Amino acid sequence: MVNDSELSLSKEQNNISFLKNPGNIAEIMASTHIGISNGGTSLMEFTMLGVPTIIFPQSEREETFISPFLERRCGILGSIERHEFIKQFNQLWEDITLRKSMSETGRKLIDGLGAIRIAEAIESFSRRIMNNESFGY
Repeated sequence: MVNDSELSLSKEQNNISFLKNPGNIAEIMASTHIGISNGGTSLMEFTMLGVPTIIFPQSEREETFISPFLERRCGILGSIERHEFIKQFNQLWEDITLRKSMSETGRKLIDGLGAIRIAEAIESFSRRIMNNESFGY
């Protein structure tokens, strides 16, 4: 996670801090401008906070779970190709209008009826797992 006090994208200086198990994670997430998540609970937390997120699902289940976030444009599927990821990050960083739109959309997805939609999707997904149903992969 990177916030604007720790990041300068100028060509002369790139100050990115990598944090492992910080004690103030909620505060850091709330002040972050762009989140990076694998598509688990941190994705829901970033979305609820209105933080546009680049998502790197680590399993087929996470790929299924992130679909509503991608469809509603409150998250972006991250590229594992280094130069493409840097391009994605820089474009998102520079496009304040897009970040604002993603933030507003994300908050609507999680808050109010969004929470119900997510709960229904999780319930449906869980039922499919319990019944060993195919996910169409």
